[in-house]
Amino acid sequence: MHTRPLIQTMALSATLTLAVAGAFAQTIDGQSTNEPKPATTASADRGGSTSYDVRQWTHGSYIGGNVGATDWRTDCPSGSGCDDSTLGFKLYTGTKFNDYLGAEIGYVNLGRPDTNGGRQTAQGANLSLIAGVPIGDRFGVNAKVGTMYAWTNTTGNVPAHLAGKERDFGLTYGAGATMALAPQLLLRVDWDRYNLDFKGRDGKVDMLSAGVQYLF
Repeated sequence: MHTRPLIQTMALSATLTLAVAGAFAQTIDGQSTNEPKPATTASADRGGSTSYDVRQWTHGSYIGGNVGATDWRTDCPSGSGCDDSTLGFKLYTGTKFNDYLGAEIGYVNLGRPDTNGGRQTAQGANLSLIAGVPIGDRFGVNAKVGTMYAWTNTTGNVPAHLAGKERDFGLTYGAGATMALAPQLLLRVDWDRYNLDFKGRDGKVDMLSAGVQYLF
């Protein structure tokens, strides 16, 4: 049973979260009441008036975590009782090399979709290069490419799939957006694709996720 509406629901939820968080952040920093807001040291050094930490676009390190919906793009015969969507999460840390490029490493867990008498799991360590650009003081977009050393496991009766474990590197890539909520706190929305090895076959899993990122 395909459950792509779960992915669409996550996308709508992320969009609504961005809108609500934007209105909230605008209120707490004094803009909605027309009160002047002090510049941070980083902003003052660059001649800006924003209260947000511009290091998010230029340099510095961060940690974060996202939770979202995964879409297991694997063969699932019609009427077999397969479920190709579940919840996943990732934890990550990264740093910026310069104004546009950075690197990120993290742990990814893509969940455990149930099938008719079987189960698949996938998790691993992901390393990516990230290119990003700001959009004004609060927003930014990015693209990434990298690799994940993943360990996968197929157990029980998964239709059209061999049971067993695999460990190998696979290509990963994706895109995302961030929005500043506070001087060192960002809201982050990501879409990622993970190319994985399963027993006797290759597979792809997509994840649409949202979370928070803290600058330090």
